[in-house]
Amino acid sequence: MFKLKYGFTLIEMLVVITIISVLLAISLFGIQGVRESSRDAKRKSDLQLIASGLELYKSDCNKYPSSLPVSGPLVGDGSSTTCLSANTYISAVPTDPVTGRSYNYFYLSPNSYKCFRWAGPSPCTQQTQFFPTSADCNAGCTNDSGCTDPPFCSQVTGGTYEICAALENVSGSTATDCGGDSTCGSATCNYKVTNS
Repeated sequence: MFKLKYGFTLIEMLVVITIISVLLAISLFGIQGVRESSRDAKRKSDLQLIASGLELYKSDCNKYPSSLPVSGPLVGDGSSTTCLSANTYISAVPTDPVTGRSYNYFYLSPNSYKCFRWAGPSPCTQQTQFFPTSADCNAGCTNDSGCTDPPFCSQVTGGTYEICAALENVSGSTATDCGGDSTCGSATCNYKVTNS
């Protein structure tokens, strides 16, 4: 007598497990990209928040702060009746959502000099360096070899700042110079907000 068996064969089970594994792997990679994009959006938003706070600070204090607090609020320095230490410009200076480290902030005081130079290899890209005096700028503002466009120095009259971050989900990004340095922690800066 012939007995009928119900169920799945080993081959059928392996095929189903393989299909489920492939679908899970694809979805995990898709989720990772969305998470990176979300963190990058937060970084961009953080830098805009800092820039807004810096502009409010300058409005009251007639200058930008020379540095940002590592943690805690950005408050007035008490240097004038409009720049009171009770004035809060940023309630808590934001930090990178992954590393927790502060974003790069570079302040260049008024009457300093900014060098616009070309860095290689070809194709050359424009970078900036900062110098305290005109003589220092003219002596140190040089291109990398192979870059033919002339470098030049420009005086910073009202003070300027740069805030930089390292975005994760940027294809083909190039290093962004932030006060003469393109290092954002253990990553390379590739996004910058500036007032000039």
